[in-house]
Amino acid sequence: MLKRVFSGGEVLTADLQERFFSTLPSELINLYGPTEACIDAAYWICDRNSKEQCIPIGRPINNAKLFILDEQLQPVPIGVSGELYIGGYGLAKGYLNRPDLTAERFIFSDALGMRLYKTGDIARYLPGGEIVFVGRKDNQVKLRFALSWKR
Repeated sequence: MLKRVFSGGEVLTADLQERFFSTLPSELINLYGPTEACIDAAYWICDRNSKEQCIPIGRPINNAKLFILDEQLQPVPIGVSGELYIGGYGLAKGYLNRPDLTAERFIFSDALGMRLYKTGDIARYLPGGEIVFVGRKDNQVKLRFALSWKR
């Protein structure tokens, strides 16, 4: 019997979660993370009985740190949207032959005392501390692990 299914790479919709649970008795885990942070940085064990319309990306995996910050790189309050930043051991060193993009996306936060990856993803905290993906700050998409931008 299939015990556990991991969903990642795209937003897990409430409709897809509902269809999954109506079809399979398995556990469903939502994973979040960009290539720049060793693929997965957060996880959420989906609730079979949930009626939420936004499936959380959850909480950080071990050795990852997630921060939702405003334009001044200050933490946002619960329920307020901001840009998602990732810190921890899994960060890439940067982009191959792209020092400009590396400098733009990989920053050092004096306030947090660590190097962070600026994801470009907009997110917010739920009252329990879980994180919900809201959308993109720009039109970036990844095709075969290469950065592209929608027109």
